Amino acid sequence: MKVSIYRPLVGNYESIEAITHNQCNRCGGLITFERSELKERYCRNCLPFGMVSERSKLYLYSRDCLVVDHKLLLSFELTSSQKQASDFLMDCYKQKQNGILQAVCGAGKTEMLYQVILYVLKEQKRVCIAIPRKDIVHELTRRLQGVFPNTVVKCLSEDYKEDEGAHLVLSTVHQLVHFYQEFDLIIVDEADAFPYKDNELLERFIQKSKRLQGIIIKMTATMSASLKVHQKANQIPFFYIPVRYHQHVQDIPQLTHMKEASTTLLDSMFVESLRKQNNQHRFTLIFVPSIHLCELLKRRMQEYQFLVDCVHSKSKNRFQLIELFSSKKVAFLISTSILERGVTFEDIDVFVYQADATLFDKDTLVQMAGRVGRSAVYPTGKIVFFAKTKSRAMIEAINHLKKANHVAKKQGLISR
Repeated sequence: MKVSIYRPLVGNYESIEAITHNQCNRCGGLITFERSELKERYCRNCLPFGMVSERSKLYLYSRDCLVVDHKLLLSFELTSSQKQASDFLMDCYKQKQNGILQAVCGAGKTEMLYQVILYVLKEQKRVCIAIPRKDIVHELTRRLQGVFPNTVVKCLSEDYKEDEGAHLVLSTVHQLVHFYQEFDLIIVDEADAFPYKDNELLERFIQKSKRLQGIIIKMTATMSASLKVHQKANQIPFFYIPVRYHQHVQDIPQLTHMKEASTTLLDSMFVESLRKQNNQHRFTLIFVPSIHLCELLKRRMQEYQFLVDCVHSKSKNRFQLIELFSSKKVAFLISTSILERGVTFEDIDVFVYQADATLFDKDTLVQMAGRVGRSAVYPTGKIVFFAKTKSRAMIEAINHLKKANHVAKKQGLISR
């Protein structure tokens, strides 16, 4: 059954009260004493998704999916670490236990999911992959449509809301407000990412969307403190992969002190590093903490005749710009944290400008560093944190990467 507020009233459905006693039946939150202009209580928790009040109705639809012979097209074999993780996920599902999979950036977490997804689909049950960011939802949907050729794979985001007949749904976490006890397996990708991280409302969306006997798998590259506490308190099965699929160590960021930086003058050390990159024909992704700085740095770099562009959440043509950088037609691409996850570029370096900004926590910096060395052909690259001070997050990010390398070497997982 599915709770829907955007589907037209056709087909098989039943209605329920939107608010029962002091609880919202759409988001699962408790109703505080809130009254609208019509003097009726409404839920403020999920107000951004449209008002539901004491007079509202929610509609539960029966959704039929065609029975098909689900198949998996896989052109490569999993590494031993990936196979162990894949088996761990299978065990979680068969034993009806939630699970947490932590794997370093570039370990191939998506590929580890294929076995359990296929198993659930062959049982004629439904799977959802919930992802915090819509750009990743769209990209992963196209990828999985090729991997599962007989499966109806559809995506849900603020731009796409047609999921009729889908066996496998890829959705932003926000869109799960529309579901109720729908999925037998929910995979939460990037469980440490904004806006899902430590968000009680979005967590309720996840919980209410699974069937009573369904399970939830959470995947992360950087296990947050709150997720660690949750895992230990609830004794949730946990599996960790400290090595990338190509079995090279992760590159460790270098620290470069910025002596001068203003709105009118670029730091001299930063400019020197840019020139070296240019002379060595290295393509560089540059992260900055704000949209304003993103645009400003682009203009300043253009004054130095660098071939540069920038992308952020307000860029109307960001997909085209990303493609230009990916195809090596732009030497430098400046970005906010929008590109810290879910993108793969071959043979690039990463600079983080103002890495000591309060907006950049340890997890964010680890993800940014993780854009380097993702290809087996180009498994290494340069990572530089440019900052006036050495922040705690910078130190923690470096230690996090060193620890993963240490564990991987100790376990004999590093072969190159």
